[in-house]
Amino acid sequence: MRISEAAKKTGLSASNIRFYEKKKLLVAGREQQNEYRDYTDQDIECLKRIVVLRKAGLSIEEIRDIFDEKADVKTVLGEQQQKLQSQLQDLQGSLELCASLEREGDLLHMDADRYLDYVTEQEKKGTRFAEFKDSISEFAEFIDNATLFHTLDPILGKYFYLGKYLWLAVLIVFAMVLIFEVATRRSGIAVALLIGLWFLAMFCDYMRWRRRKHDSFD
Repeated sequence: MRISEAAKKTGLSASNIRFYEKKKLLVAGREQQNEYRDYTDQDIECLKRIVVLRKAGLSIEEIRDIFDEKADVKTVLGEQQQKLQSQLQDLQGSLELCASLEREGDLLHMDADRYLDYVTEQEKKGTRFAEFKDSISEFAEFIDNATLFHTLDPILGKYFYLGKYLWLAVLIVFAMVLIFEVATRRSGIAVALLIGLWFLAMFCDYMRWRRRKHDSFD
């Protein structure tokens, strides 16, 4: 059968099926006359098994090892249950916190310190809460705050936020020109030197900004 029919029978998309073939979880035959993929009933059953195991949270590599009999099924499933149990524990604290906040009702006027004390106390007891890493990279922060990247703001008006992207595009073009000049050893040494100096100026601007930033925290 063709891939469209295989997709209907398994509930997968054609792209899913091709992906599993690429990952060597399935090897479909080919029709001799036109080289189209020819899926058998056994292939359909294989695809359905893949879906079941993926729903259980197993990775592509783990499924491949199971199919190739390179891994013990009980061991893999036992380890997966431990992972899932750990994830459940991670969610338990957040689940209970959500329930408390729901009973609170007015989140805009809640006693945040009381809840933070509660979270700290529960974490000491081993209760886990959702982890978050809400931060931006230092370079991204520099791009948002550096003077150079805002020189186009008066020109762009209400589209001022596009300025930093235009400057980043200029940076990329300059870098490509510099690499090309050096790689081909063309006569444009002056161009390469100017671009190099521009990058040096950018680096110095970054270092000054970084020093001011860290001084502000002292």
